[in-house]
Amino acid sequence: MATATMAPMGVPTATASGFLALLEESDITLRQHALKKLLACVDTLWHEVAEALPSLEALAEDTELPLEMRQTAAAVASRVFFHLEEPTQALRLALEAGEAHFDLDRSTPYVERLIKAALDVYIQARKEEEEGASTDEAAAGAELNTDQLKGLVYRMLENCCITGKYGHALGIALESRETDKVRDILASAKSKGDDALTDTLRYALDTLP
Repeated sequence: MATATMAPMGVPTATASGFLALLEESDITLRQHALKKLLACVDTLWHEVAEALPSLEALAEDTELPLEMRQTAAAVASRVFFHLEEPTQALRLALEAGEAHFDLDRSTPYVERLIKAALDVYIQARKEEEEGASTDEAAAGAELNTDQLKGLVYRMLENCCITGKYGHALGIALESRETDKVRDILASAKSKGDDALTDTLRYALDTLP
């Protein structure tokens, strides 16, 4: 049985090799432990973890494993792809990892880059839909789940409204042809007063291409 040397508390993990070895174990508990440790160190040791991408993706897709374990594997793989500068693949796995591992409220390079990738794909998909393609077909070209992608964009719009970024939300909704969301955003801004509504419209007009 492989063992992973535990670093003293507070000391950064020097190598991921021990945890990567545990991924090959048959014991699910050991693999879950390894995935959690890898998630904690992947941003500094991603070049090592990258060698295990096939194993991580296989774990993320194994429906016989516990959902939490699959999501952690997807989260680790997503961060590796982010560091490899493959944002679409990173986004695909971030969507599989779920909200617990992809917090839109955290302003980090990882979250910001994946948000941009999500908006680029979704806006393009909506444009292609207007031209006759389905959103499913357009998103499939980027290997993304349509429902997960739409759910992420809607979460972004909701977060923008909650934090008062109505102009930003409106710009996204207009570009992605989300008519119902445009109405919702304007109604939400209006509820905050005429000044908020005016600022929202001005922001959208100034930033839209």
